[in-house]
Amino acid sequence: MLDPDTGSTINELTIAHEDLRQMQERLDLERETSLAERQARLAAEAENASLGEQLRRLQGQ
Repeated sequence: MLDPDTGSTINELTIAHEDLRQMQERLDLERETSLAERQARLAAEAENASLGEQLRRLQGQ
């Protein structure tokens, strides 16, 4: 059976839709991973800054 708008078969459109859905899931996962990595890096930088400040205070005593 052909889709009247595209001339593609319904099966071809179903496969293409599933491919797009899977690609979107991969992109979402990559985005979440990237965000988690950035958050971890920022937390580590904040921790290092805090430790550096504590060290400066101790050295000043």
